[in-house]
Amino acid sequence: MFGGLRSKLSSADKDVQINAVRAVGNRGEVSLTPEIIALLDSSARDAAISTLGALKDVRGVAPLVALFRRQGITSLEREWIGYALVGIGHTEVVTTLLADAVSDPQTDVRLRALGVLQQVGTSTCTPALVKAAADADKKVREFAFYALCQVGDARAVPVLKRAIIENWPGAMGNAPKALERLGAKDATAELTKILKDGVHRDSGNAAEALRALGWTPPDDEWRARYLVALQDWSGLRAMGAAAAGVVIDTCLLNHYYGKALARSLNDEAVALLSAIKWTPSNGKERALLRIARGDTDGAAREGRDALPALMQAWAGGSEYAYLNGVMRAMEAVLSAHVQSVDASTLKALAALRQRSGAFTLQNDYGREDTHYGDIESKRINDLASAELPRRRAP
Repeated sequence: MFGGLRSKLSSADKDVQINAVRAVGNRGEVSLTPEIIALLDSSARDAAISTLGALKDVRGVAPLVALFRRQGITSLEREWIGYALVGIGHTEVVTTLLADAVSDPQTDVRLRALGVLQQVGTSTCTPALVKAAADADKKVREFAFYALCQVGDARAVPVLKRAIIENWPGAMGNAPKALERLGAKDATAELTKILKDGVHRDSGNAAEALRALGWTPPDDEWRARYLVALQDWSGLRAMGAAAAGVVIDTCLLNHYYGKALARSLNDEAVALLSAIKWTPSNGKERALLRIARGDTDGAAREGRDALPALMQAWAGGSEYAYLNGVMRAMEAVLSAHVQSVDASTLKALAALRQRSGAFTLQNDYGREDTHYGDIESKRINDLASAELPRRRAP
């Protein structure tokens, strides 16, 4: 049955030979393992390595290990050998072989080694991964971090905590879940840091982890931050006025989320403040609430007190009509009150950059297409810039 395939494995035509090697792996023809091993020293080496992993035949382990240790083998070939050994099921052999590779002078070699170790995903990899997490190269550190999130080894906890403190890419989303799985009760300080940083798409992960770890908010502010992260609006309503400050600070004009989620968060916050009968105490708060309700013209009537909220909206907004309204409101405030605006705010307004906002138009097929238009800030820049020199005069 395999005579034709066996003859193709010895073909002088490289393409025929490689296709035959791959066919052996696809069909799981373990009886042809010796022929595949023999091709590790041929031009079909790469295909032979992958096929030995697919066959899962322990007879392939020793030849692959010997090839890995051979001088002149590239880092890419070593990576493939590692994956093949993982496929066969000899993960401890892989970990031993790659232990030194995570300290190799070449970044490419270290990254490839980490890719295989991540595939292994067992606690035998932890020492090498922890070592790589302290690497001088940012990519190596991040790769090691992602692998440690999946290993499920308590020795990873210090790295996961450090990733949150230093705000490594992906740390806010992945570290809380890993710490929760590990039962890391000593990580509550790092997890609460995520809540303190404000509401963003990963706050809920931190709050869920804290709940699982048995953490209890020590006061009303922390309880409000915790409930906001969970988006537990009924719990926040039960807190009443004690939740207002955190809700205002973290939810109104929150642009960390995508557009739809940001609008939902904003609307829930407005409804909550109405339900607890919160009343703004100054012009800044009134402006913030008006903008949150979409009333930028009303915000402008609060005068210079509206500028911080308008600048926040300008920096985070993404809808064309919304940004246009914010721009017009800032122009109106500056035109009427520029002489009473403080120098630091004027400096920020002078440096304000134009924004691009999204808007939708119906195409010829009756569907909505997204387009982007620029909203100029030049008028605002000019008004602020013209006033600034007067502030610098003796």
